[in-house]
Amino acid sequence: MLKINEYPIGSGTDRDCEIPNFLEFLKYYKGRYESLLDVGAHYSANTYGPDVRKLVKKYTAFDPQFDQKVADLCDDFIVGDAVVDSLPSHDVVVCLSTLEHVGQYPIVYPDYIEKRQVMFKKILEAAKKYFWVSFPVGLPYLIEKEMAIFGEQEFERMEKTMEPYITDFGFFFSEGPQAGHPWRPIGRKEVFNKPYVDSLGNRGLCVIEGVV
Repeated sequence: MLKINEYPIGSGTDRDCEIPNFLEFLKYYKGRYESLLDVGAHYSANTYGPDVRKLVKKYTAFDPQFDQKVADLCDDFIVGDAVVDSLPSHDVVVCLSTLEHVGQYPIVYPDYIEKRQVMFKKILEAAKKYFWVSFPVGLPYLIEKEMAIFGEQEFERMEKTMEPYITDFGFFFSEGPQAGHPWRPIGRKEVFNKPYVDSLGNRGLCVIEGVV
């Protein structure tokens, strides 16, 4: 998996990189799963949601903010905080560019790094067969009440959480998606040394594919 090397410019965000990889993952394992839980599903009806709907029999959304468009698309919409609430088990559990907002928006936790580690572990534990997670990486950077970039030390903690599972990692970089620069694969050490530039948007992205 994670074999795509070229990414066309569409939205000018990390969605241009993560969605092709995400849908390729679901299509690769098609027929081996029936249910999918999307943690952080807000706004997904305008992006990958319709494609997911075609691939799964049971589609559940989970988010602290209700989204009517997503609810109309899914079989069930659960309003909750994945940091403190339990996640229902599904064959596939996914979380696309959501972990970076944990503890900053829409619910604020001062110890946001610990809280998103807790949430990441719960995502893995809720997966019966597969999990797929993406989040921005680089030199640690905080935008209060919005998001925080994952640094290498925090990612190493996540690696320990994933030790019981079969996983594959992919790292990607853009000189500036908002400025029209495309995404490309990049080495792990290199991406974690890239600084966040607010005017250019997220420039580093990690994708994790897992088999339980």
